[in-house]
Amino acid sequence: MKSIIRPLSQEEHIEFLRLKMKSFPIIGGFDDSTIDEKFKQYEKMCEAGVNRVPQGLFRNGELLGGMYFNDFQLNLHDEVVLMGGLGGVATDLLHKKEGVAREMVTYFIEHYETKGAAIGALYAFRLDFYRKMGFGFGNKTSQYQIRPTALTRRDKSDIVYLEKDDLSMMVDCYNRYSKQHHGMIIHAEDWWKKLTQKQYLTIGYMHQNQLKGYCTFEFIEGDHNPFWFNIRIHHFIYETKEAFSQLMGFLASQIDQAAFIIMDTQDDDFHFLMDYPHNGRTYEIELHHQSNVQEVGICYRVLNVPKVFEILQDRNFSNVNLKLKITVEDSFYPKNQGSTIVEFDNGYPALLSKNDEFDVEITMDIAEFSSLIMGAVGFQKLYYYGLAEISDKMYILTINKMFMSEKPICITTF
Repeated sequence: MKSIIRPLSQEEHIEFLRLKMKSFPIIGGFDDSTIDEKFKQYEKMCEAGVNRVPQGLFRNGELLGGMYFNDFQLNLHDEVVLMGGLGGVATDLLHKKEGVAREMVTYFIEHYETKGAAIGALYAFRLDFYRKMGFGFGNKTSQYQIRPTALTRRDKSDIVYLEKDDLSMMVDCYNRYSKQHHGMIIHAEDWWKKLTQKQYLTIGYMHQNQLKGYCTFEFIEGDHNPFWFNIRIHHFIYETKEAFSQLMGFLASQIDQAAFIIMDTQDDDFHFLMDYPHNGRTYEIELHHQSNVQEVGICYRVLNVPKVFEILQDRNFSNVNLKLKITVEDSFYPKNQGSTIVEFDNGYPALLSKNDEFDVEITMDIAEFSSLIMGAVGFQKLYYYGLAEISDKMYILTINKMFMSEKPICITTF
């Protein structure tokens, strides 16, 4: 039965929202008022300029599933490139296990590869389901629950409130930060308008009339004391050591207001900041202190292996001189399967012919290669875990060094 996948009209989008709410009860109810509210939220995003396009899969004119496409600008190892963001994938409950999701994800890959993107990403509802489709794990996110007393008191004399009129300064600050950190998504001002529509507070660090860091947060009820609230941080952006210090100084000074500061971060070293990095929860491991909880969130997929190295032709892969054959297994999208030979000349990559000679060959699934090229995992670990093979073990450390980078940071959800 032939399927048609295309953008949805307004009426079809409302139908898709109902389908989606039935498929994912955790999102909320699927009565008319709830659906209407969800659609109004989407309209507000569109009015703010957010590019989030609903797509639907039809068979015999019936909508069986849908998804959202997001065109993102990704910092990929200091190169700003197009990345396809896939969100909201849902299949009608009556048509599960009929290949609907598979067709939609295949269409997503084809769509963005045709547009010239080499990377796609999503937040997986089922990690195993999407890993089989070639999406490799990204960097883990840690959630810290910090007592203000665990933070060192610092100077906060240059901290000011930021209001809606300061939005352009926040955007500029965020995008400067994004261009300095691999994995971040660069946004236009429109993306922030949804933040300003909520009951959030934002404070910032000003230096020579320029915003160098900001923190967006809200007070939420805690279960410790009826007069104490928790501070839930939504954005924490800093460009300099001084900005970081002053923002932390502000949080540390909330000792008489906040029981805990709740913060999500992909910084593996964040626990070094605190005098006592303990989140107040029960000890799970003998002689250890639970500092945070961790979760796997964003997943990445390489859509076109040779294209990645074309994009990264100006990236230095650790000054290595090597002719490397990369063989990728991609059963979900066979067009992307096969071997690519890349010559690294003092670290800079150039594609060679498939018939050229090479020094060493590595083999892995597209999911693991996607995690490797994003810097979320090292080659040596993949090899020891049995997730990658190599033709000559003497090159393991060299290849591990080649692909080593800052782990990807992403605070955009979609």
